[in-house]
Amino acid sequence: MSMIRLFSVALLVVTLASAVRADDKVITSEKAQAHQCVCRACYVNFTKEFGVPLEFLGSLGHSIHDARLAPDPAGLAICSRSLAVAEQVSGKKASVTSDEVMSDAIRLAKLRGVSTELEAVKLMVSDDAVKKELTEAIEDAKVREEEAKQDAEAIAKGEQTKQLFGRLTVYNQCGECVRVYAGGRYLGVVHEGQAACFHVHNHDYHTELEAYCVEEGHLVSADCSEGHRHSYTWYIR
Repeated sequence: MSMIRLFSVALLVVTLASAVRADDKVITSEKAQAHQCVCRACYVNFTKEFGVPLEFLGSLGHSIHDARLAPDPAGLAICSRSLAVAEQVSGKKASVTSDEVMSDAIRLAKLRGVSTELEAVKLMVSDDAVKKELTEAIEDAKVREEEAKQDAEAIAKGEQTKQLFGRLTVYNQCGECVRVYAGGRYLGVVHEGQAACFHVHNHDYHTELEAYCVEEGHLVSADCSEGHRHSYTWYIR
Protein backbone atom coordinates (compact mmCIF):
# COMPACT_ATOMS: atom_id res chain seq x y z
CA MET A 1 0.00 0.00 0.00
CA SER A 2 1.44 3.38 -0.99
CA MET A 3 2.20 6.09 1.55
CA ILE A 4 -0.45 8.34 -0.02
CA ARG A 5 -3.13 5.67 0.37
CA LEU A 6 -2.07 4.97 3.96
CA PHE A 7 -2.29 8.67 4.74
CA SER A 8 -5.77 8.87 3.16
CA VAL A 9 -7.05 5.92 5.21
CA ALA A 10 -5.61 7.35 8.41
CA LEU A 11 -7.21 10.72 7.69
CA LEU A 12 -10.58 9.03 7.08
CA VAL A 13 -10.37 7.13 10.38
CA VAL A 14 -9.53 10.31 12.30
CA THR A 15 -12.38 12.16 10.60
CA LEU A 16 -14.91 9.43 11.44
CA ALA A 17 -13.68 9.25 15.03
CA SER A 18 -14.09 13.00 15.38
CA ALA A 19 -17.62 12.79 13.97
CA VAL A 20 -18.56 10.08 16.48
CA ARG A 21 -17.19 12.14 19.34
CA ALA A 22 -19.13 15.17 18.11
CA ASP A 23 -22.33 13.11 17.92
CA ASP A 24 -21.73 11.77 21.43
CA LYS A 25 -21.50 15.32 22.74
CA VAL A 26 -24.79 16.27 21.11
CA ILE A 27 -26.58 13.25 22.58
CA THR A 28 -25.20 13.95 26.04
CA SER A 29 -26.27 17.58 25.78
CA GLU A 30 -29.81 16.61 24.78
CA LYS A 31 -30.16 14.23 27.71
CA ALA A 32 -28.83 16.81 30.12
CA GLN A 33 -31.38 19.36 28.94
CA ALA A 34 -34.33 16.93 28.91
CA HIS A 35 -37.19 17.59 31.29
CA GLN A 36 -36.89 15.22 34.24
CA CYS A 37 -39.99 13.84 35.91
CA VAL A 38 -40.04 14.21 39.71
CA CYS A 39 -41.02 10.55 40.03
CA ARG A 40 -37.26 9.92 40.10
CA ALA A 41 -37.48 11.04 43.74
CA CYS A 42 -37.99 7.40 44.72
CA TYR A 43 -34.27 6.90 44.04
CA VAL A 44 -33.23 9.79 46.28
CA ASN A 45 -32.07 9.17 49.85
CA PHE A 46 -33.44 12.37 51.36
CA THR A 47 -32.32 11.48 54.88
CA LYS A 48 -28.73 11.20 53.67
CA GLU A 49 -28.81 14.25 51.41
CA PHE A 50 -30.36 16.51 54.04
CA GLY A 51 -28.40 14.99 56.91
CA VAL A 52 -31.20 15.47 59.43
CA PRO A 53 -33.09 12.77 61.42
CA LEU A 54 -36.63 13.49 60.20
CA GLU A 55 -38.68 10.29 60.02
CA PHE A 56 -40.96 11.43 57.19
CA LEU A 57 -37.98 11.71 54.85
CA GLY A 58 -37.72 7.91 54.73
CA SER A 59 -40.91 7.53 52.70
CA LEU A 60 -41.03 10.96 51.06
CA GLY A 61 -39.36 9.85 47.83
CA HIS A 62 -41.90 7.10 47.26
CA SER A 63 -44.74 9.48 48.14
CA ILE A 64 -43.56 11.90 45.45
CA HIS A 65 -43.15 9.04 42.98
CA ASP A 66 -46.66 7.68 43.64
CA ALA A 67 -48.28 11.12 43.51
CA ARG A 68 -46.61 11.92 40.18
CA LEU A 69 -47.55 8.61 38.59
CA ALA A 70 -51.18 8.79 39.74
CA PRO A 71 -51.04 11.74 38.95
CA ASP A 72 -52.13 13.60 42.10
CA PRO A 73 -51.32 17.34 41.98
CA ALA A 74 -52.57 17.97 45.53
CA GLY A 75 -50.48 15.07 46.83
CA LEU A 76 -47.43 16.48 45.05
CA ALA A 77 -48.04 19.89 46.60
CA ILE A 78 -48.18 18.31 50.06
CA CYS A 79 -44.89 16.53 49.36
CA SER A 80 -43.42 19.83 48.24
CA ARG A 81 -44.34 21.44 51.54
CA SER A 82 -42.70 18.54 53.39
CA LEU A 83 -39.56 18.99 51.32
CA ALA A 84 -39.58 22.71 52.05
CA VAL A 85 -39.62 21.98 55.78
CA ALA A 86 -36.61 19.67 55.44
CA GLU A 87 -34.80 22.29 53.36
CA GLN A 88 -35.36 24.92 56.04
CA VAL A 89 -34.34 22.64 58.91
CA SER A 90 -31.19 21.38 57.20
CA GLY A 91 -30.28 24.51 55.27
CA LYS A 92 -29.66 22.28 52.24
CA LYS A 93 -31.22 21.34 48.92
CA ALA A 94 -31.59 17.73 47.81
CA SER A 95 -31.30 16.50 44.22
CA VAL A 96 -35.09 16.89 43.97
CA THR A 97 -36.23 20.22 45.41
CA SER A 98 -39.48 21.53 46.87
CA ASP A 99 -39.71 24.17 44.13
CA GLU A 100 -39.37 21.50 41.47
CA VAL A 101 -42.10 19.34 43.00
CA MET A 102 -44.44 22.30 43.52
CA SER A 103 -43.87 23.46 39.95
CA ASP A 104 -44.89 20.02 38.70
CA ALA A 105 -47.92 20.02 41.01
CA ILE A 106 -49.09 23.37 39.64
CA ARG A 107 -48.49 22.32 36.04
CA LEU A 108 -50.40 19.06 36.50
CA ALA A 109 -53.27 20.78 38.30
CA LYS A 110 -53.67 23.18 35.39
CA LEU A 111 -53.44 20.38 32.84
CA ARG A 112 -56.04 18.24 34.59
CA GLY A 113 -58.38 21.16 35.19
CA VAL A 114 -60.15 19.69 38.23
CA SER A 115 -61.48 22.54 40.35
CA THR A 116 -61.04 20.81 43.72
CA GLU A 117 -57.43 19.87 42.91
CA LEU A 118 -56.69 23.42 41.79
CA GLU A 119 -58.17 24.81 45.00
CA ALA A 120 -56.12 22.39 47.11
CA VAL A 121 -52.88 23.31 45.34
CA LYS A 122 -53.71 27.01 45.59
CA LEU A 123 -53.92 26.72 49.39
CA MET A 124 -50.31 25.51 49.45
CA VAL A 125 -48.89 28.17 47.12
CA SER A 126 -47.35 31.35 48.52
CA ASP A 127 -46.68 33.28 45.30
CA ASP A 128 -49.48 35.81 44.69
CA ALA A 129 -49.08 35.72 40.90
CA VAL A 130 -49.41 31.94 40.85
CA LYS A 131 -52.42 32.14 43.16
CA LYS A 132 -54.08 34.50 40.70
CA GLU A 133 -53.39 32.10 37.83
CA LEU A 134 -54.85 29.23 39.82
CA THR A 135 -57.94 31.27 40.71
CA GLU A 136 -58.58 31.86 37.01
CA ALA A 137 -57.94 28.18 36.30
CA ILE A 138 -60.47 27.22 38.98
CA GLU A 139 -63.14 29.36 37.35
CA ASP A 140 -62.42 27.83 33.94
CA ALA A 141 -62.46 24.33 35.44
CA LYS A 142 -65.89 24.86 36.96
CA VAL A 143 -67.23 25.90 33.56
CA ARG A 144 -65.80 22.74 31.97
CA GLU A 145 -67.16 20.59 34.78
CA GLU A 146 -70.62 21.98 34.13
CA GLU A 147 -70.19 21.14 30.43
CA ALA A 148 -69.15 17.62 31.40
CA LYS A 149 -72.28 17.29 33.49
CA GLN A 150 -74.38 18.38 30.52
CA ASP A 151 -72.56 15.86 28.32
CA ALA A 152 -73.35 13.08 30.77
CA GLU A 153 -77.00 14.05 30.63
CA ALA A 154 -76.83 14.14 26.81
CA ILE A 155 -75.34 10.65 26.70
CA ALA A 156 -78.13 9.38 28.92
CA LYS A 157 -80.60 10.79 26.40
CA GLY A 158 -78.70 9.33 23.44
CA GLU A 159 -77.61 12.73 22.17
CA GLN A 160 -74.22 13.74 20.74
CA THR A 161 -71.74 15.02 23.31
CA LYS A 162 -69.38 17.99 23.23
CA GLN A 163 -66.30 16.08 24.33
CA LEU A 164 -63.13 17.30 22.67
CA PHE A 165 -61.44 13.94 22.64
CA GLY A 166 -62.48 10.38 22.03
CA ARG A 167 -60.15 7.65 20.78
CA LEU A 168 -56.41 8.24 21.08
CA THR A 169 -54.14 5.85 19.16
CA VAL A 170 -50.47 5.92 20.12
CA TYR A 171 -47.69 4.43 18.00
CA ASN A 172 -44.45 4.21 19.94
CA GLN A 173 -41.69 4.40 17.34
CA CYS A 174 -39.00 5.67 19.69
CA GLY A 175 -36.45 3.44 21.38
CA GLU A 176 -37.95 3.64 24.85
CA CYS A 177 -40.90 2.31 26.82
CA VAL A 178 -43.09 5.29 27.71
CA ARG A 179 -45.84 6.34 30.11
CA VAL A 180 -48.55 8.27 28.26
CA TYR A 181 -50.51 11.19 29.70
CA ALA A 182 -53.34 13.24 28.16
CA GLY A 183 -54.41 16.46 29.79
CA GLY A 184 -52.38 15.55 32.86
CA ARG A 185 -54.16 12.22 33.24
CA TYR A 186 -52.28 8.94 33.15
CA LEU A 187 -53.44 6.62 30.37
CA GLY A 188 -51.00 3.74 30.39
CA VAL A 189 -47.69 2.35 29.17
CA VAL A 190 -46.79 1.81 25.52
CA HIS A 191 -43.74 -0.35 24.92
CA GLU A 192 -41.12 0.24 22.24
CA GLY A 193 -42.37 -0.64 18.76
CA GLN A 194 -45.94 -1.19 19.93
CA ALA A 195 -49.25 0.64 19.59
CA ALA A 196 -52.09 1.23 22.03
CA CYS A 197 -55.54 2.79 22.00
CA PHE A 198 -57.02 4.84 24.83
CA HIS A 199 -60.36 6.51 25.38
CA VAL A 200 -59.90 10.09 26.55
CA HIS A 201 -62.37 12.65 27.88
CA ASN A 202 -61.17 16.23 27.98
CA HIS A 203 -63.36 19.32 27.90
CA ASP A 204 -60.51 21.77 27.44
CA TYR A 205 -59.85 23.18 23.96
CA HIS A 206 -56.21 22.13 24.25
CA THR A 207 -55.37 18.51 25.01
CA GLU A 208 -51.73 18.23 26.03
CA LEU A 209 -50.11 14.86 25.31
CA GLU A 210 -46.92 13.77 27.06
CA ALA A 211 -44.80 10.62 26.95
CA TYR A 212 -42.24 9.99 29.69
CA CYS A 213 -39.53 7.35 29.68
CA VAL A 214 -40.47 4.60 32.13
CA GLU A 215 -36.88 3.80 33.03
CA GLU A 216 -35.23 7.22 33.30
CA GLY A 217 -38.20 9.54 33.81
CA HIS A 218 -37.36 12.18 31.19
CA LEU A 219 -39.86 13.64 28.74
CA VAL A 220 -39.57 11.73 25.46
CA SER A 221 -42.22 13.48 23.39
CA ALA A 222 -45.03 16.02 23.68
CA ASP A 223 -47.91 16.96 21.43
CA CYS A 224 -51.07 19.04 21.57
CA SER A 225 -54.46 18.40 20.01
CA GLU A 226 -56.66 21.44 19.56
CA GLY A 227 -60.33 21.76 18.83
CA HIS A 228 -63.17 19.25 18.73
CA ARG A 229 -61.87 15.79 17.92
CA HIS A 230 -63.28 12.34 18.44
CA SER A 231 -60.13 10.53 17.32
CA TYR A 232 -56.44 11.36 17.18
CA THR A 233 -53.32 9.43 16.19
CA TRP A 234 -50.01 10.23 17.87
CA TYR A 235 -46.69 8.94 16.56
CA ILE A 236 -43.95 9.04 19.19
CA ARG A 237 -40.58 9.15 17.47
